[in-house]
Amino acid sequence: MEHYKISMIIPTFSDIDALDMTIQSILKSDFKDYEILICDDGSSVNNIDIVRKYEQICPIRYFYQPDKGFRAAAARNMGILNAKGDICVFVDTGVLLGTHTLSSFYQNIVGTHHALIGYVYGFSNNYEEKIKDLIDINDIDKSIENIKQHQYLDRREAGYQSSGDDLTTWPAPWIYFSTCLVAVERKLLLDIGMFDENFNEWGCEDSELGLRIFLSGTKINLDRNAVAIHYPHQK
Repeated sequence: MEHYKISMIIPTFSDIDALDMTIQSILKSDFKDYEILICDDGSSVNNIDIVRKYEQICPIRYFYQPDKGFRAAAARNMGILNAKGDICVFVDTGVLLGTHTLSSFYQNIVGTHHALIGYVYGFSNNYEEKIKDLIDINDIDKSIENIKQHQYLDRREAGYQSSGDDLTTWPAPWIYFSTCLVAVERKLLLDIGMFDENFNEWGCEDSELGLRIFLSGTKINLDRNAVAIHYPHQK
């Protein structure tokens, strides 16, 4: 049976261009021991074409569930159940990973067994449209530096500045556990019951999972070296 160090789990819905960019960014990673799982939440477009585009280049698989409304929790659970990696990295469609992001996640989890939150530049509702011209899909690292210089930071930065980067000292670190970019050991996810599929509207399924991770005794922390860009897209 095939085995990987990391399983990349990407829920998606009908946005082929954003999904394509996310996959392209993963392929540029300096960490190569991964698989990609595309978890389709009932798209009206044929996302299987994306898998066919990349299946000769990297380990990539496609899973589909019928459209019964917003079911991102169930889509991510499809990925967890079918993952062949020790660590699940959840990344949303349209999030573009830096070259060293997977390496940083892996090294930190192996060393600490924490659940990790990545740093997502442009992750805000205030200036998404302003960053488009700063992004070069062929050089995400340079794009991150450009966005950083313009101070289009992760919307959670104010909290980090106020309470510090060491979330293991926070009383409620799970409030920042957003699955646009996080990494968790697969065994832990299975042990705590994965995502609660009763969440069938946008939001809260990820922070609720973060709460159960916290209550299990696992530390949640920030990994500032696991970086990405939240590419502007229609919500």
